[in-house]
Amino acid sequence: MKNAVIYNPPFFHLKILPDGSAKPTAGIDYEVLNAIGKKLNFTYTLVITEDGQWGGEQPDGSFSGMIGKVVRHESHFAINEITLT
Repeated sequence: MKNAVIYNPPFFHLKILPDGSAKPTAGIDYEVLNAIGKKLNFTYTLVITEDGQWGGEQPDGSFSGMIGKVVRHESHFAINEITLT
């Protein structure tokens, strides 16, 4: 499964690898993601957002950030201190 993510301490610490992929290193949401994966028996890869944003709807109807990754089916989900306001 793919998880859309941004670097967002203390919730998600990332190390960007030379190939451009990201490796989680620590954080509250990192621990939550691991607990959910263990309970539901899945592994995941991280998908970094190009704009580094949580995301939202844009004036043209498209979506940016992590939310956009999920809307465009580039990621299965996003866990990273997302709250509804």
